[in-house]
Amino acid sequence: MAAHKGVRYPEGADRKLLESAHTRSIKELERRFAAANETFRRNSERKASALGSSLALLGVDRKRVQKAVGKQFASNLEYVRRTRFSPRPPVRGHNPARYAPYDFKWSGKNCGGIEVCKIFGPSTSDGHVGADLLSIVAGGGASGAYVGDWFYSQSEDTWSVSAQANVWGIGYVGAAFSYASAYAGLQLFVRDDSTGDVYVTTTDVYNDSADGSGFNITPIEGNLDSRVPFRVRAENDWGGCSR
Repeated sequence: MAAHKGVRYPEGADRKLLESAHTRSIKELERRFAAANETFRRNSERKASALGSSLALLGVDRKRVQKAVGKQFASNLEYVRRTRFSPRPPVRGHNPARYAPYDFKWSGKNCGGIEVCKIFGPSTSDGHVGADLLSIVAGGGASGAYVGDWFYSQSEDTWSVSAQANVWGIGYVGAAFSYASAYAGLQLFVRDDSTGDVYVTTTDVYNDSADGSGFNITPIEGNLDSRVPFRVRAENDWGGCSR
């Protein structure tokens, strides 16, 4: 394959066609990323506002509560931040369309005033993607990192894209008479350029919240499998799939 501006193109393929297809796919991916982030943020803000109103009616002094649990929450945060996991080697296999190296990548983030906002990768050479997000006082952030491949079909057919992922990390939410939520997932995104059809499926990696008072610490280490079927509705059809 020939590479140009970080994107690999199949030999003999129409470069201009694929460049346009890649641009359209990235725009759609970015639009969906922004919409998902906005939905998550608004839902969290509504829950936090409702909780705040309830606590005000009960006469809860948040400053006294935060002072009382401050040491415990500081200890929790220190434990989370010092936890380290050993990255697992990338999955290898006989099918080059399913395993690294990949043809293209994309990443984006919205830090929203949070304390830590970092993306790992994305790496087309081994498929490594990830993020480190931390909000201590208030605010919200989001990130996305993807690697992907081209697909080509010479006839109408039903296809499917599957992914195997090694995941590791730690999820943490904590609240002292307040609200906090966090989410991480493995997403498969497929776009058929000839029709503009988009197929998406998301598998949860971490999904939790602290509503009122309490905390949750969840080490994450294991394997995930995800699959999305899609319909190719044109001959000589190009598209892209990202995860």
